[in-house]
Amino acid sequence: MTKILITLVLAALARGAWAGTAANQLRAAAGGEIVYATEPPVSAPAKAGQEEGPYLPRLKPVSYSDITAGLKKARGLVFEWKENTAAPRFAVPWTYLNGNHCADRALATYLALAAPDGQPVLKIPLSQAAANAYTASPAIEATQIDLMAPINGKQTLYFPDGTSKEYPISWSHHRALGVNVDGQLMAIDLAASDEPLPIKDWVGLYFREYEKVKCSNLNEADYVELMIYETCLHNGWIPGPHGEVPVCKEPKLTCGYKFLEDVGFDPKVKGDAWGGLISATAGVAYAFASDLQNLQADTGLKLDPVKEVPDLRSKLILDYPSTWTHKY
Repeated sequence: MTKILITLVLAALARGAWAGTAANQLRAAAGGEIVYATEPPVSAPAKAGQEEGPYLPRLKPVSYSDITAGLKKARGLVFEWKENTAAPRFAVPWTYLNGNHCADRALATYLALAAPDGQPVLKIPLSQAAANAYTASPAIEATQIDLMAPINGKQTLYFPDGTSKEYPISWSHHRALGVNVDGQLMAIDLAASDEPLPIKDWVGLYFREYEKVKCSNLNEADYVELMIYETCLHNGWIPGPHGEVPVCKEPKLTCGYKFLEDVGFDPKVKGDAWGGLISATAGVAYAFASDLQNLQADTGLKLDPVKEVPDLRSKLILDYPSTWTHKY
């Protein structure tokens, strides 16, 4: 029953229960250097039995200058529909937070970094040949890093016309790319910064109670325990008469992150590591198109899907103390 439950939880999260992203100004809003979480060295051993210790991916290094240049290019990623040439092209709304698409943004970032052209245009749906090329010989080795913590705050979204709008934010998950930058595992999160961030700084942008709460790389057992608790709370689960669903049992830890083994672009891992790159990429495109429609419906402001969308900026001010959104 436990294994079935974990499988269902993971499936539910993969379908979109991940939180959205922050924004370029978020790093400054967090206020200075964060020093509470150790940056994991790439040379540390990766253990097969994750209950014995946290997983650390072994990725081919990329230089800081190369990844920064790649991220500048990635910010202008444009989607184009193959089946409907009349449909408008659109860019990624990196800072729009009211969608649960941080994992999609991580995938979009990777695809943009791997694109050979200076102004990357991703044709949807992805061809089988292109999908094979991405997975068989990736331009950059990367994984995904998943931060799990109660994240509460207020976002101010700044539009190109000078107007702004505030949104309350409550997250439990946030994903980004994990990349080996000059021998150090770092987070790549275009919503937070145009440069790679040390893991400790990236975590600190979203969860800053480092004086009270340790937030470190989790082994599998602690990660699953934290995930089940968060999912239980945010789905409003309550025990059934025969114990069909779990009691929301509070975990030992409040915050932690994990490098995900099964969603990385590592040539040593066989197969399509993103669970079907062609379908996943199409899903990403529809998610972002939906974001732009929701943005217009919510604000009444229609932005140019290519010229203005990449220039959206926002600022996140975190609320303290950070606590889980629901308690039972």
